[in-house]
Amino acid sequence: MVPTQEVEVELKVKNSLFIGTAGYTPSVEIARNFVSGIKGKYPDARHHCYAFAVGHGSSVTHGMSDDGEPSGTAGPPILNVLA
Repeated sequence: MVPTQEVEVELKVKNSLFIGTAGYTPSVEIARNFVSGIKGKYPDARHHCYAFAVGHGSSVTHGMSDDGEPSGTAGPPILNVLA
């Protein structure tokens, strides 16, 4: 699935607020700029975990970050949803 527009969802769990944003990014550079834009929009967030998949078939480039969360607990699960 490819998003046709940017979508944002908020989820509150106990005293934490999780904000998920999805959007179409046709290149790695645009994906990184998208992540930078989210970081700018929410500068007070403790973590900016993300994942992206750019391309099609055998030429897919993946990127992800746990951004301070325990290793492997944020970026890989997000990427798993995209794959």
